[in-house]
Amino acid sequence: MGKFDYVRDYLEVAAGARSGPVRWNGHGRRVEYSVLKPDAPAGKAPFRFARRVFWIKEHDRSERPDGVYKDCAPSEGVDPAPSPPECGVNSPSALGKDRCQPPARDRPPPPSPDLNRT
Repeated sequence: MGKFDYVRDYLEVAAGARSGPVRWNGHGRRVEYSVLKPDAPAGKAPFRFARRVFWIKEHDRSERPDGVYKDCAPSEGVDPAPSPPECGVNSPSALGKDRCQPPARDRPPPPSPDLNRT
Protein backbone atom coordinates (compact mmCIF):
# COMPACT_ATOMS: atom_id res chain seq x y z
CA MET A 1 0.00 0.00 0.00
CA GLY A 2 3.04 2.24 -0.23
CA LYS A 3 1.79 4.22 -3.23
CA PHE A 4 -1.20 5.61 -1.33
CA ASP A 5 -1.18 8.74 0.85
CA TYR A 6 -4.30 7.37 2.51
CA VAL A 7 -6.74 4.49 2.16
CA ARG A 8 -10.25 3.98 3.46
CA ASP A 9 -10.80 1.42 6.21
CA TYR A 10 -13.76 -0.96 6.51
CA LEU A 11 -14.28 -3.67 9.14
CA GLU A 12 -15.86 -6.83 7.72
CA VAL A 13 -17.34 -8.52 10.79
CA ALA A 14 -18.51 -11.72 9.11
CA ALA A 15 -15.55 -12.90 7.04
CA GLY A 16 -15.75 -16.65 6.45
CA ALA A 17 -12.00 -17.33 6.84
CA ARG A 18 -8.96 -16.07 8.74
CA SER A 19 -6.88 -15.64 5.57
CA GLY A 20 -7.32 -15.29 1.83
CA PRO A 21 -9.30 -12.59 0.06
CA VAL A 22 -12.16 -10.93 1.90
CA ARG A 23 -15.37 -10.67 -0.12
CA TRP A 24 -15.81 -7.08 -1.27
CA ASN A 25 -19.11 -5.75 -2.61
CA GLY A 26 -18.53 -2.16 -1.54
CA HIS A 27 -18.14 0.87 -3.74
CA GLY A 28 -14.59 1.54 -4.80
CA ARG A 29 -11.59 -0.74 -5.27
CA ARG A 30 -10.22 -3.04 -2.58
CA VAL A 31 -6.44 -2.57 -2.34
CA GLU A 32 -5.54 -4.71 0.69
CA TYR A 33 -7.04 -6.78 3.51
CA SER A 34 -5.90 -8.12 6.87
CA VAL A 35 -4.80 -11.72 7.37
CA LEU A 36 -5.41 -13.20 10.80
CA LYS A 37 -3.22 -15.64 12.71
CA PRO A 38 -4.26 -19.31 12.32
CA ASP A 39 -5.48 -19.45 15.93
CA ALA A 40 -7.39 -16.14 15.88
CA PRO A 41 -10.72 -16.58 17.67
CA ALA A 42 -14.03 -16.35 15.84
CA GLY A 43 -16.42 -13.50 16.50
CA LYS A 44 -19.85 -13.83 18.09
CA ALA A 45 -21.07 -16.04 15.24
CA PRO A 46 -19.32 -19.40 14.83
CA PHE A 47 -16.73 -19.52 12.03
CA ARG A 48 -17.02 -15.77 11.35
CA PHE A 49 -14.05 -13.46 11.74
CA ALA A 50 -13.58 -9.68 11.92
CA ARG A 51 -11.13 -8.55 9.22
CA ARG A 52 -10.12 -5.13 7.94
CA VAL A 53 -10.46 -4.18 4.28
CA PHE A 54 -8.59 -1.20 2.85
CA TRP A 55 -10.05 0.44 -0.22
CA ILE A 56 -10.12 3.58 -2.35
CA LYS A 57 -12.77 5.42 -4.34
CA GLU A 58 -12.45 6.51 -7.96
CA HIS A 59 -12.15 10.17 -6.90
CA ASP A 60 -9.45 9.66 -4.22
CA ARG A 61 -6.09 11.40 -4.60
CA SER A 62 -4.30 8.24 -5.81
CA GLU A 63 -6.70 8.01 -8.76
CA ARG A 64 -7.26 11.74 -9.46
CA PRO A 65 -4.35 13.80 -8.08
CA ASP A 66 -6.04 17.09 -9.03
CA GLY A 67 -9.49 16.00 -7.82
CA VAL A 68 -11.63 16.82 -4.82
CA TYR A 69 -9.04 15.42 -2.33
CA LYS A 70 -6.07 17.21 -3.91
CA ASP A 71 -5.28 19.08 -0.68
CA CYS A 72 -7.04 17.02 1.98
CA ALA A 73 -8.33 13.55 2.82
CA PRO A 74 -11.75 12.04 3.54
CA SER A 75 -12.71 11.70 7.20
CA GLU A 76 -12.54 7.90 6.98
CA GLY A 77 -9.07 7.98 5.42
CA VAL A 78 -6.28 6.29 7.38
CA ASP A 79 -2.52 6.36 6.96
CA PRO A 80 -1.38 3.11 5.30
CA ALA A 81 2.25 3.52 6.43
CA PRO A 82 2.04 1.97 9.94
CA SER A 83 2.00 -1.80 10.00
CA PRO A 84 -0.86 -2.49 10.47
CA PRO A 85 -2.46 0.81 9.48
CA GLU A 86 -3.79 2.64 12.50
CA CYS A 87 -7.53 3.00 12.59
CA GLY A 88 -8.73 6.58 12.27
CA VAL A 89 -5.28 8.18 12.01
CA ASN A 90 -4.70 10.96 9.50
CA SER A 91 -0.99 11.66 9.02
CA PRO A 92 0.47 14.74 7.32
CA SER A 93 0.81 12.75 4.09
CA ALA A 94 -2.81 11.59 4.30
CA LEU A 95 -3.91 15.16 4.84
CA GLY A 96 -2.04 16.45 1.82
CA LYS A 97 1.15 17.36 3.65
CA ASP A 98 -0.57 19.77 6.07
CA ARG A 99 -2.25 21.70 3.25
CA CYS A 100 -5.80 20.82 4.18
CA GLN A 101 -8.00 23.80 4.96
CA PRO A 102 -11.67 23.44 5.83
CA PRO A 103 -14.03 25.01 3.32
CA ALA A 104 -14.77 28.68 4.05
CA ARG A 105 -18.31 27.84 5.17
CA ASP A 106 -16.87 25.53 7.90
CA ARG A 107 -14.27 27.98 9.23
CA PRO A 108 -15.21 30.18 12.19
CA PRO A 109 -15.62 33.84 11.26
CA PRO A 110 -12.74 36.15 12.14
CA PRO A 111 -13.19 38.07 15.37
CA SER A 112 -15.00 41.37 14.89
CA PRO A 113 -13.21 44.51 16.01
CA ASP A 114 -14.31 45.88 19.34
CA LEU A 115 -15.70 49.31 18.47
CA ASN A 116 -16.30 50.22 22.12
CA ARG A 117 -12.63 50.23 23.08
CA THR A 118 -11.19 53.48 24.46
